[in-house]
Amino acid sequence: IKQHPKIALLPNHSKSPTLFLSFRFSRKDSGFAKPARMADELIVLDHEYSPPANRVIIALKEKGIAFVSKQEDLPNKKSSLLLEMNPVHKQIPVLIHNGKPICESLIIVGYIDEVWNEKSPLLPTDPHDRAHSKFWADYIDKKVSATVQIIISIFSVSIYHYCSYG
Repeated sequence: IKQHPKIALLPNHSKSPTLFLSFRFSRKDSGFAKPARMADELIVLDHEYSPPANRVIIALKEKGIAFVSKQEDLPNKKSSLLLEMNPVHKQIPVLIHNGKPICESLIIVGYIDEVWNEKSPLLPTDPHDRAHSKFWADYIDKKVSATVQIIISIFSVSIYHYCSYG
């Protein structure tokens, strides 16, 4: 399995790569091999430093699917498009496929894998291996991401106090 130099794949015991972890990468490298499909319009509502949004971007790039990224100004202001497309959680990422929204990163990645199934499977074909991959993705979301969020919020408060009070 050839591994992208900027993306680490989750180890598994099958021959299919498992792409559920997200890591920060440069969004400047946006060369896509092919457009989605002739009539497909793909918009991703995201934020550059959001691990769940980066997970979706990585999946689209791994599949070679062209898309438009619309950066949200978080946490300052949520766009009317975000509020319209994800009225329940009002969070990124949101994949808008031909005007229809799909929300939550793991659901979006599964959707991408099902719709564009002719190239680069994102999940193993074996049901046990697929379940194992989903378990670790869920674990990362619930444990690791939560810890990172706490660290970021503490760091942000420290910077704010330092800048405000010298």
